[in-house]
Amino acid sequence: MKSATYQPRGTPDGRVRMIIALAINAALVAGLLVAGALARSLGLWSQAGESCTDIAAITGVLVATRWASRPPTPMHTYGFHRATILIALGNTLLVAGWTVFVAWQSVTRLLHERPVNGEVELLVGVAALVANGAALYLLREHGHSLAERAILIDLVGDVATAALVSVAGLVILATGGNVWIDPAAALVVSIAVGYQAWRLLHESMDILLEGTPSGIDMRALGNAMEGVPGIGEVHDLHVWSLSSDLRALSAHLVLTGHPSLEEAQAVGTEVRRAIREPFGIGHATLELECERCVDTPDDPCDLPGSVDTTPDED
Repeated sequence: MKSATYQPRGTPDGRVRMIIALAINAALVAGLLVAGALARSLGLWSQAGESCTDIAAITGVLVATRWASRPPTPMHTYGFHRATILIALGNTLLVAGWTVFVAWQSVTRLLHERPVNGEVELLVGVAALVANGAALYLLREHGHSLAERAILIDLVGDVATAALVSVAGLVILATGGNVWIDPAAALVVSIAVGYQAWRLLHESMDILLEGTPSGIDMRALGNAMEGVPGIGEVHDLHVWSLSSDLRALSAHLVLTGHPSLEEAQAVGTEVRRAIREPFGIGHATLELECERCVDTPDDPCDLPGSVDTTPDED
């Protein structure tokens, strides 16, 4: 995880790769739309739609990485790290909507078969497989943030679709029939891509709702903090994600021995060191206390849902 001096992962090399992948998908959409109309192939049209979502996703990430790199302002004191999460959420909803449409069209075609030009479907499917494979290869090492992972899922879905469409075209061409395999292939891919889109949607919403990041054991985190010499108790402990690359924490720490200001600051530094690497906490706000704060109606010490690591009394 990155530290509080987070910088987006959109390196110049990564942006160039994304622009090339964007150009590949733009050319692919034009070819797939024409070929899909000529072959009357739902598989090719589904590929065209998925490539359109790729274009939207890549464009969104290029914009979001610029947006996220802006420094904090008085109105946005945490900066704009969640720009990539908003882009990932929008792209995921777009993919989900398209997969529902393709699934509906696939079922309709399975119930009411239509002729499909297997030769055109095979040739264009193979060409799309090569193009999507090239785009996936370009971006294979740039899938760290949630928005970039959404792009990779799109591209993996495109490669799978192209492969299935190619097989469907080959079967139709070889048998002179079995046109049902075209919508069946589109339906299989739509289900697989829809499942991945649902997972990303859940993760995006979890970050926006400031849920505890996956993989964080709050009890283990509290115990690690209490294990630092000078810490007597940890309470009002919260952990959330500013983005898929940056986690933040806030907590109240009750110190032992009534230390001086310099000693208390040293203890706080040790706590941050103890949680940075093992738990990936990039930004920690710690309130140091000589005695545990007391809840009042106007100023509650612990927010609802906070974690208290104090052992239960018998």
